Amino acid sequence: MVDDGSTDNSFEICQEYAFKDSRFKLYHQENKGLAGARNTCLKYMEGEYVTWIDSDDVIKTDYLKRLLEVQTITQADIVNCLYYSITKERDIYYDLRPISPNLEILEVSVQEIILNFINNKYFIVPMWGSLIKSQLYKGVYFPQGLLYEDNGTKYKLYMQANKIAIMPEALYGYRKN
Repeated sequence: MVDDGSTDNSFEICQEYAFKDSRFKLYHQENKGLAGARNTCLKYMEGEYVTWIDSDDVIKTDYLKRLLEVQTITQADIVNCLYYSITKERDIYYDLRPISPNLEILEVSVQEIILNFINNKYFIVPMWGSLIKSQLYKGVYFPQGLLYEDNGTKYKLYMQANKIAIMPEALYGYRKN
C-alpha cells in the first residue's frame, strides 16, 4: 500500500492493516499522484500477481478469489473482470451479453486486445479490474503527470502476455467523480 501524501487519516488506517497482517507493506511518500504511487508499488512489490484498486473505488468481496480462480483455469497471464459504475444516484451495471452471450470466460488474442483499445469493446483498458503476472511489469512504468496513464501503459503488458482472459463478471466498482 502506498500512502501518496494523504491529508486525512488514511495512513493510520493502512498502518492498522499492516500491523494486523504481515502480508501488507506500507510506504509513505510525498504526493506524486496516481502514476507515482503505482511506480512506488512496482519498485517494492513482491509476489506472482499484481492487481490495482484505486482508493475511491470498491471491489466485490470475492474479487481476488474469482480472478485467481479464472487464472488457474485458463493459465492466462492477464485476467480481466468487468466493472460497474458507481454514481451519486446509483450503481450502474452493464449488459454483459454483447461481450459474452453465454456469460462464459473469453480467451482473446493480443490482436483482438489491440483492436479493443480502438473501440473499447471489452472495457479492459484501465489498470484496475485485472490480475496480471508481475513478471510482465519488468521495465514498465507509469508516466507521471498525465491523465489516463492506463492508456499508455496497459497495452505494453498485453503485448508481453501469452494468454489473456476476460471474465464477464462485474466485480470492480468504478466510482465516477
